[in-house]
Amino acid sequence: MDIRGKLKESIGMPPLLLIVEVFMAISVLRNLNMFGIASFYLVDTDDPDMIIRYGSMIVISVTTSVLAVKTMFGIPSRNRYSWRSTVRTTIFLVLSSIFYEVNGVTYMNLTTIEQILILAAVSMAVLMLPSTRAHFVPPMYEVPRLGWWLRLCLLRPNDRHHRYEFSEKMEESANGIVPAEVNGADTSRSS
Repeated sequence: MDIRGKLKESIGMPPLLLIVEVFMAISVLRNLNMFGIASFYLVDTDDPDMIIRYGSMIVISVTTSVLAVKTMFGIPSRNRYSWRSTVRTTIFLVLSSIFYEVNGVTYMNLTTIEQILILAAVSMAVLMLPSTRAHFVPPMYEVPRLGWWLRLCLLRPNDRHHRYEFSEKMEESANGIVPAEVNGADTSRSS
């Protein structure tokens, strides 16, 4: 087994997903910083427009931080909906960073908007890689095409063929279709 395989086995996910985790962590730190800046200015102002501006910055920073932390815990889960929430959270984090840039005080921030955009683009590229998408598909299933994944981000496509389904053998009887015997026990219904 090569180093990449050993690393994947030890952390439970493809190593490239660590880039996405780092992006989420940096975004949480940036949001906490913006929360502190906005709280400081909110306490110090009497202007209703500034109260609305800094209040919305506080709400957005808390909301996107919660989304990012929830996403960070979901990435190793191998659930395709975790992949969807990671893509959506990345988009929300970019939009919140643009909002901070337009409405906030960014000279005291940890990272610039350019750095956030570059990290977000790299994270999105990592999430779109076939090997990364394969991590979020159940074992022994074929990895769907990229179009299916993009529809998954926007909608909830019909994915019956990607669900785990348990079915029992059915046999016909005089009364209709009834379940077959399981381990010698009769499972037919008595009337």
